Amino acid sequence: NGDMDTCNGNHSYEHSFYSHKSPSNGHIHQHNLLTEEEWRQYMKNEISEASTPLVSKGPKISTAPQALLDVKPQSYCPRILTIGPLNQMLGYSSIDKCKALCVKKFMERHHILNVEDLMEQFLTDLDHNLESHYNSNPPKYSSESSQLLFTIDAVFILEFLLFMKNDCRSEDDKGTRYLYTFFNNDITHTQMCRDLFLIGNQIPMSFLKKVAEISKMSVEISNEIPKNHRFGTNSLKDYLNHIVFINHPFFGSQFHHRSTQANWMQTINFLNCNHLLDCLYVSCTQPPPEPTRQLINPTKILVRGFQKSKKAEGSKKKYNRLPNASQLLKAGIRFKACEGNISVIKYNKRKFQLDLPQIVVADNTEDILRNLLAHEQTSKEGGEFCMYAFIMDSLIDTPDDLAILTKSHVIENLLGSDERLVQMWNDMCRNLGAQPCQRWEEITRDVMGHYNSHWRILYVEFCAKFFSRPWLWISLVGAFVLLVFSLVQTIYTVLGYYKA
Repeated sequence: NGDMDTCNGNHSYEHSFYSHKSPSNGHIHQHNLLTEEEWRQYMKNEISEASTPLVSKGPKISTAPQALLDVKPQSYCPRILTIGPLNQMLGYSSIDKCKALCVKKFMERHHILNVEDLMEQFLTDLDHNLESHYNSNPPKYSSESSQLLFTIDAVFILEFLLFMKNDCRSEDDKGTRYLYTFFNNDITHTQMCRDLFLIGNQIPMSFLKKVAEISKMSVEISNEIPKNHRFGTNSLKDYLNHIVFINHPFFGSQFHHRSTQANWMQTINFLNCNHLLDCLYVSCTQPPPEPTRQLINPTKILVRGFQKSKKAEGSKKKYNRLPNASQLLKAGIRFKACEGNISVIKYNKRKFQLDLPQIVVADNTEDILRNLLAHEQTSKEGGEFCMYAFIMDSLIDTPDDLAILTKSHVIENLLGSDERLVQMWNDMCRNLGAQPCQRWEEITRDVMGHYNSHWRILYVEFCAKFFSRPWLWISLVGAFVLLVFSLVQTIYTVLGYYKA
């Protein structure tokens, strides 16, 4: 696995002043040593050639920001599978034989004679300037090498999705049965799914759609392709839906209706996303379609808008964090696990309830969350997913906080260790750049407005002191009854005295 050591920026790129070495390998960040004359010439060349920043937000593929790589670089490194030019160097890899077999089986099914013919069909109508799809600087491979790399990786991903979604048949040949067995092995399948959602392990969605078009055209020409090996653009959407659903951090809970979630996923057109990680990001942030609502009186809308704007003017204080779960619970704020993604996050001021999506944390969940955060930081405007990370980081400080959220079914811990999960959330927001998010500001303002109301805290403390256990409130009621009887006895005694 020689190509596994080239994780997210370890290539020696042209015009690169810093050479990054993974801390896990015992190296540190260091400058390329230059003489004074070389440095002066280098900076003059950089000034004359400077145009736009190397990393800018937009619908392009990028690597994780350096600040996030410094925290946990292994979360962005492939384990067994490299896809695309950012993580892949030209060399020997243990997965190459599997990729080659996938391409060979694809050509056999679609009657393509050789790789050159496949490349010619694959790159038709596609942008031949492959580097334009990437924010980061990919290795300077020749045009032919880059075309072969993208062709192999696009076919491999489609074959993986095909074999993952369909069952093996008895009449399949030996090579096809091997691929079914290899892809559906529990360990291989889990690690490959994890690697396919790494930020630097992406290829443009247009390449996957092109492979699907080649397959569809072959089926139209010849009807010899088995039904379980046929796919077009509609099938590709179903396959993307499937792989996103089974790796979704918010859709794995046993407490939720998976059929409802699956139907919701059907409303998302993943073919419009930029790549696989972008598909997962959209499914984690896009709200479900709203049901048809009855018409509302326009006067009420104006009144509500005036009240909201007036309230916003009156409370301009901003909060960067929330108190932890234990502190909020003492203030009377409860937590409720809701079905869906981060779009369900809201604070119910009437019920004093913070609604959060139910998340299942397994072995690969941390890596998936970190790559989603890196994707938002590099390619998305707004900070919806960062908002979620900041909320969870605020709520969880100790195992007691985690126990509160676990009891509320907000978190389902499959790691086997509460301390490990607490450490994961405490490290999730390290070096994470805060982005403006109106929803985050509204939620924190409402929660802190309730938390800072002293009478509410006193009320909760009173209830916890006198009504938390049955014998406490029974004794309180008994004491109150005795007090009433004593008062009545005193009144009768006084009345009898004056009559006498």
